[in-house]
Amino acid sequence: MNASIDSNKKPGLLAWIVGVTSALAIAVFSYQLPENQWDMLGHLGGALHFGIDDPEELHRQTYALAQKTLTPEDYLELTDGNVERKAWSRDPGAFLQVLPFYEPRVLVTGPAYIAHEAGFNPILYMRLQSSIAAGLGVLLFTLVLALCSRSWLVLVVPLLASISGVLDVARFEGADALSFVAYAGAVYLLMKRSWWSLAVIALLPLTRSDMIIYALPALLYFAWVFKEKLHLVTLAIVVCLASYFAVNSAFDNYGWVKQFYVAQIQYLSHPADVSVRLTAEMYIGAVIRGTVKLLYNYQFQFFALISLVILSACWMRLKETGARAITDEYVLGLCVLAMFFVVTHFLVFPSMHTRYFVGQYLHVAVITLAVIAGWARHYLGVRPR
Repeated sequence: MNASIDSNKKPGLLAWIVGVTSALAIAVFSYQLPENQWDMLGHLGGALHFGIDDPEELHRQTYALAQKTLTPEDYLELTDGNVERKAWSRDPGAFLQVLPFYEPRVLVTGPAYIAHEAGFNPILYMRLQSSIAAGLGVLLFTLVLALCSRSWLVLVVPLLASISGVLDVARFEGADALSFVAYAGAVYLLMKRSWWSLAVIALLPLTRSDMIIYALPALLYFAWVFKEKLHLVTLAIVVCLASYFAVNSAFDNYGWVKQFYVAQIQYLSHPADVSVRLTAEMYIGAVIRGTVKLLYNYQFQFFALISLVILSACWMRLKETGARAITDEYVLGLCVLAMFFVVTHFLVFPSMHTRYFVGQYLHVAVITLAVIAGWARHYLGVRPR
């Protein structure tokens, strides 16, 4: 009665039409209307830092590229919006100190550097990367739904993508769209029982370091479910941990305490020069503030509602088949892992910015749709074509 997956299935023509059309529409719209958030400068500086060691030259080229590419209004917003932005735009040393927050995302900064060396504008490259990656992510989740049900249900995916906040990542020149499409690719490949999915999951932390919160538990779950591929899963775990620690060590990541302090307590214009202390009161206060904001976060509320459907399906399967459901219903298990990531991420960083969770939101949404369709067929005799 739940979503059933046939790894030999091929998505139908309607799924491809809906997926490709959605991807193109998202890519074109978001490329024409980027958000131009400050993180773009952080990723740009991290990219140029591969080839420029001198802090003053790095600062000059980063801001010169931004001024050349952006409108005067957008450039002013990034350089004069608050005390920290003023400091970073005027002090090369301060700008250099903020780069360790962005440089570990080597699957973003590395290609941007290559694009720059090849003569392309790296800001436009990052804009194009986010636009295309977000569109491809929606295409992949359309195909995921098609593996569960060959029906008109794929027509609902663009709406689910909109509710989940896909445009938030598509218009953001940063790591989130790349993380989204990599996550979508991993889910699709797992649905097809392709073991390349393990490689994608193992490298997720190279898009955003916080994806280790998903990647490691997911790989441990797969080690249990797919025991016949234990050697591949073990290799993926080793690669995941090695790449995570390698990039964060190479780029002098400040660690969780300082990242939490900067993101939740107070921005620091010179983070390397400041020693911070995180108390229990600070942490609890941040969690309370984050929880209150959930009352106004309709994307999270939508996610919480559809998660109840998945948890209900999991409970029903557990009652029917017992512990076997944990391994047999791995499609539902993947959704539970997505929920685990959202909840754990909130406890680690109590900010529910939608762009962090678009992949998990859309993933659970499409599987929820498939589960509801399965219930309709079982209980009502409804058989969508």
